[in-house]
Amino acid sequence: MKQPIKDITITDIEQIHFNIGTFAKSLSVACMVWLLCICAVPVQHSWGDIDIILGYTIAVVAIIGTIACFLSKGRMRISVMDGLVVILYGYFIIRYYADATYPAESIVIHAGLAIMLYFSFRILFTAIRPKGNVVALIILMFATYETFYGIIQLITGTSRHSLYLLTGSFNNPGPYSACIVMGLAIAFTYMKYPELAGFCNMSGKLEAAASVVMQSLVIIFISITILTTSRTAFIAAALCLTFVFSDRIRNRKWTILGICIAISVGLYFFKPGSANGRFAINCIGLFAVADNPLFGCGVGGFFNKFAESTELLASYGTTIDLNTVDVIEYAFNNWLRITVELGIVGLTIAAAIVIVALRKLWKDSLPLFLVLLVILVFSFLSYPMELLPYKIITIMVISYVASQSVRTRPIPDNRLVSNLIMTIIAIVIIGCSVKSDRLVNTLANAEKDYSIIRGINDPAFIKDYAQLLPMLKENGDFLSDYARILAKANRYNDSNDILRMGTLISNNPMFLILQGNNYLEMEAYEDAEQLYLKAWHTMPNRIYPLYKLMKLHERLGNSDKTLPYAEQIVRFKGKVESLAIREIKSEANAVLSNNKDKIN
Repeated sequence: MKQPIKDITITDIEQIHFNIGTFAKSLSVACMVWLLCICAVPVQHSWGDIDIILGYTIAVVAIIGTIACFLSKGRMRISVMDGLVVILYGYFIIRYYADATYPAESIVIHAGLAIMLYFSFRILFTAIRPKGNVVALIILMFATYETFYGIIQLITGTSRHSLYLLTGSFNNPGPYSACIVMGLAIAFTYMKYPELAGFCNMSGKLEAAASVVMQSLVIIFISITILTTSRTAFIAAALCLTFVFSDRIRNRKWTILGICIAISVGLYFFKPGSANGRFAINCIGLFAVADNPLFGCGVGGFFNKFAESTELLASYGTTIDLNTVDVIEYAFNNWLRITVELGIVGLTIAAAIVIVALRKLWKDSLPLFLVLLVILVFSFLSYPMELLPYKIITIMVISYVASQSVRTRPIPDNRLVSNLIMTIIAIVIIGCSVKSDRLVNTLANAEKDYSIIRGINDPAFIKDYAQLLPMLKENGDFLSDYARILAKANRYNDSNDILRMGTLISNNPMFLILQGNNYLEMEAYEDAEQLYLKAWHTMPNRIYPLYKLMKLHERLGNSDKTLPYAEQIVRFKGKVESLAIREIKSEANAVLSNNKDKIN
């Protein structure tokens, strides 16, 4: 005999809703943890498998977020942050297509992945409405992992850079230290304000254990930060501690200011060469902004404009020490690069996003405020926003701010329309992520194919290089190798075409020198001289362009030009005295010795 159907009470419905909500939140937190697991993969400069995984992960996050929204009855609230993010991305796309002077496909793909990740998080956070502590604790987990990874490197000597003791998943201690300082800021906050993390709601033993864990992490984070010897990390850590202890230092602000000035001077003399180099890079970048201050030079144009600005400053004279500047792969100031490429308009929109986020976080979540503050400090003195882990963390924090909308009513108010909008957004994200993954997969495979033939200077591979060129226009090493092979096959004009592409993406003077060599082989001596001079002015701390100028005029029998260049070579003081420099100076001395009668 069948049992009668039990009446479903209000309590049962609430229990079912609670279980569904708990499941949705657990799934959402798992997504955030997985994204930070992606961050823990060794950072690379070129395209790789992790970029493909990221694209699929973004699609999965959008799907899970949409399902969680349906289960938890969450409705999206449009915020000021959403508008600012869309405006910045729209302006970026307009500038890219309006001035496609520079190869920037990779930058556009990265920007596309970023905007998709932002809206995936927005859907996800709409479903669970997470507290700032949840996001902060997940970031703390990532920082803790990186810390112990660094300790293992310190013990085993397996750092990713031969010159440094520990680098974590990064290529050097600079970017690595940003992660450690973020962990330090979060742990310090929870140590001082345990109620923020909910420790006060635990039992006595658990609260004591949590307190010990936070104190231990603070000690470890401080120790690792010191071992990285990163000055930016010291500055960021000091600034975070100032905010944490702001209630205690208000009456001692002048003392604190004096200590900060003394520490800043000490940090400068700790690594004066590096500090002078960063100062010179920023000065040259600001000079480059003057070319088009309002809208910028265009997406991807920073390194080309940087090289041109260095050349102009060296040609006309400047008090800036250009000898401290070398070939750069990053801008060492994310805000400077934004201004050079997108102008004051792009800078203003980006700054508005950060200001709105910091204001909201200061009121809502001190740990996340400090996380964003650390990234902001590093973005002025380093390049965190060009590295995947910090992109993900920044987008996660910005999305959290957008999800904490001050509006009391969702827009639209109709639940069906709201769900429809979120579903459309999720479908667009899925479609775009699939398309971007195809592009990324093509680029990653091209990188792998190039790695097989890299360094083989044989014209037999010209066809292979020609097939890879459309995918690797932003790879300076590829362009250099391709140009050398074309030159070896006596295709000097084709080689120069490839080298000119190299000058659009790099400030490396070798692209100019190799062009000069090609013109030399074609007996176009004036063109060769102009390119050697340009190479020298682009990188005044390189002796090789002077050597090429000396050899050129020696070949032409122009002793009135050969000897001055030889004298400059002899007086030249490089950043590092190498065997090659000593050999070049020895040859210059020989030229001077053989022409003593012509020297006044």
